[in-house]
Amino acid sequence: MDEERTLHKCSIHCPLCPTSLSGQPHTIWKYNFMYHLAEYHADWGSEDPTLPRILGELLVDSFITSEEESLIGIDEMLTDDWWEENNIPGTDGIEEIQEDLK
Repeated sequence: MDEERTLHKCSIHCPLCPTSLSGQPHTIWKYNFMYHLAEYHADWGSEDPTLPRILGELLVDSFITSEEESLIGIDEMLTDDWWEENNIPGTDGIEEIQEDLK
């Protein structure tokens, strides 16, 4: 995957946000996706504050691949350790899920 194609895939639409006046969906950088959910969609005022439920497809779309992390300077070992510690599939597993969703 070349850098231009990788960087093009960095934006995603938030289905929880209202569309703009022109009817366009709200677009965010996928690197900021969790922050966006917490900042704009979490129910922090309840007794049990939680992030909103989202579609699995959106979660997969917001996944940052090893190649993308490398392009922005994140050490591969840190990523691999974090994925393993949190029982999250690596890039290969997410790409398989993406293909299944097509």
